[in-house]
Amino acid sequence: MAVGARILAVIFVALGPLLTAAEGGTGLIPRVDGEVVHADLVEIGPLTLRDAVGRPEIKGRELVFSGCQARAYLGTVTGIVAIGLSDSLVRARIDLAGGDLDKIVRQFGANPDGLGGQVDGWLEFTVPAERPDQLAGRGAVTVAKASLVQLPLLASLLVGDPAAAKGQDLFEATFEIREGKVRLTRAMLTSPSARVELKGSVGLDGECNLLLSPAFSFQLVDKVWGIGPLVAPMLSLASSKVARAVLRGQISDPVLVIDPFGRGLE
Repeated sequence: MAVGARILAVIFVALGPLLTAAEGGTGLIPRVDGEVVHADLVEIGPLTLRDAVGRPEIKGRELVFSGCQARAYLGTVTGIVAIGLSDSLVRARIDLAGGDLDKIVRQFGANPDGLGGQVDGWLEFTVPAERPDQLAGRGAVTVAKASLVQLPLLASLLVGDPAAAKGQDLFEATFEIREGKVRLTRAMLTSPSARVELKGSVGLDGECNLLLSPAFSFQLVDKVWGIGPLVAPMLSLASSKVARAVLRGQISDPVLVIDPFGRGLE
């Protein structure tokens, strides 16, 4: 998250004399309450925002950009960013609506291979401008109308024809960011044939350690008169134990290991 490298440099050069006076105890309180500022391109770590606008204003000891808007991955980003004038601590809330999953995946160097899907979500975080490794925050993400089970690793785990129900997968997750990792607090992938619960974390360096627990729907068994509604849930529960697997390695080239006891996360 190289927030300070470009954005803060411009801000502090422009406001340098006023900020120095305020911090030096001269009694001067800098005032910034101007027009909307515009940037054609803003890079925050691996994320790229285009046509970004925001209104700067000094509030207490923070430079606050309110009403921020930008375009990203065919979607819309809105939010607010506050930068500490004395400690350079960046606080932000960012919301994404209508992002394109294929474009996001491609941004991280992977081949989306027709995953499709619309991405909506939000992220709140704090990060020292000069210490991106100390990023901390929380957020949520939803991916709808996707074909996630077509990913080779998931297709091999779930078995079957993943192309039979394209564009019907839903992924929902909440997460926390701390100690250099994105830790899932709740994550579920739902497709017509199965549900996959995910636990674990993904490092900001791309290192994965995720436990995948699939539960199959057994729709044909469920339709059997009398015993179907009773047997299908039991089969689904049993399958979620037997078919569990751990996803390890770099997110760009992960390895799936069958792990029915879930010890891979210990």
